[in-house]
Amino acid sequence: MASNRINRINEEIQKELSSLLRTVKDPRVQDTMISITHVETTPDLRYAKVYVSFLEEAMDRDGVLTRGVCLEAEERLAPCGPAAKEYKLILAGHAHIDMDWMWSYHETVALTLSTFRTVLNLMNQYPEFCFSQSQASVYKMVEEYDPDMMEEIKARIREGRWEVTASAWVETDKNMPSTESLLRHIAYTKNYLQEVWGVDPDSLLIDFSPDTFGHSAFIPEIKVTSLFVHVFVDVWLRLWWDRE
Repeated sequence: MASNRINRINEEIQKELSSLLRTVKDPRVQDTMISITHVETTPDLRYAKVYVSFLEEAMDRDGVLTRGVCLEAEERLAPCGPAAKEYKLILAGHAHIDMDWMWSYHETVALTLSTFRTVLNLMNQYPEFCFSQSQASVYKMVEEYDPDMMEEIKARIREGRWEVTASAWVETDKNMPSTESLLRHIAYTKNYLQEVWGVDPDSLLIDFSPDTFGHSAFIPEIKVTSLFVHVFVDVWLRLWWDRE
């Protein structure tokens, strides 16, 4: 049941945080993080919030987190440094671009090109910087409006620093389309990226859907076809088919 999953999530988070706190004896840290071990999760798994009481109190008092408050928070948490550094974080850059929401298509094109120019500049400045980008539609925009940029991105893809996570043309709605519609959506996307961008279709194994407001019950069936292996969603989205 969902309640059992909630309890297990809470237990795991509590375990990790408690382990971290036990390594730090500084009372200032204990005071700062005393409420971080309280995890609030609603029955439908939509929210999981961790609170740091010191910052929360400052925000309530001042209405803003001032530089002084942030520096004091860093000082209070500094003793956690050695223990925190034992954990490994994998961070990947990504641009979530709404194709058509409260602006015109041409504004979307302009935003896409300016975003990718910034990313390419960062790659030139920081050789270790990597980036991932979903939605084949944004690659189509680059192809049509900036061929020079297209060659730059292709070079980064070959380097392995620009990861194409576009298994679909857009981050599509997953409620209304039929299974056949979603399958064709994936097929057209993979064909385009292979033919135009030289991307191996077998590498497009992520269903990248961070902004989909619900998921069809047929998603597991599509997964079985091996069209994608991994599913990426925003943490607050409830997956009705993920049940015990």
